[in-house]
Parts: sequence; structure tokens; C-alpha cells
Amino acid sequence: MKGNSATPPAPGDVRQLQANDVLVEATPVQSGKERSVITATIHNTSDGLLTSEPVVFYDGDPENGGKVIDFQRIPYLEKDSTYALRTYLKPEASGTHNIFVRVGRKDARPSSLAIGSLIVP
Repeated sequence: MKGNSATPPAPGDVRQLQANDVLVEATPVQSGKERSVITATIHNTSDGLLTSEPVVFYDGDPENGGKVIDFQRIPYLEKDSTYALRTYLKPEASGTHNIFVRVGRKDARPSSLAIGSLIVP
């Protein structure tokens, strides 16, 4: 009987990701009655495979009272690959909304934190 000789990929460390490895985009809205599609594209620049990593979307800075929009997980992301996550935001107020995305556990320092903006007239 022959065994499987394939070596499993080495695990990556989400703490190796930098802010520029996470791109945050928001579709424009014309009023607070519309939903914006928020997309976070993560580029795995770590040394290996990322699995089941948490990703949290915030309306505002999470260190200063930002509101959680959504919580998702990256199921499987090989080294040097990208993965896109999407969620929605229906802004409650007009003005500029800074959208923060944190990849990895909050207590993992440094956690990757990226920012995008949504302007609501």
C-alpha cells in the first residue's frame, strides 16, 4: 500500500500581514437609504497557509467605539494568494464613514487593520 507523499502546506502567521495586504473598498451610495457593498481583499504575504482566520468589518475605528458591521472567516488562503470577502452597510447617518477591517484575532499583535472610506450625502 502506498502512502500519500504530499507534504501539507506550512501554516502561515496572520501577524505577518501588513495594512497594505488588505484592500478595503466601498461602493458609493446616493443616500442613507441605499446599501453599500464593502469588499475586503486579503493578499496572503505570510510564510504559509492561512485557515479559519477571523475578519471583522467596522464602521469607525474599533479602538475608539467603532461599530461592528460583520464578522467572517477566511476559510483557506494559500501563500501568495488573495481572497475577497463582502458585506453590506446601510449607513444610519450622512457624512464620511471610515470602514476598518481587522484580519486576525484582536489580541494578536500586531493584527492587520486596513481602512477604506464611504461618503454618504
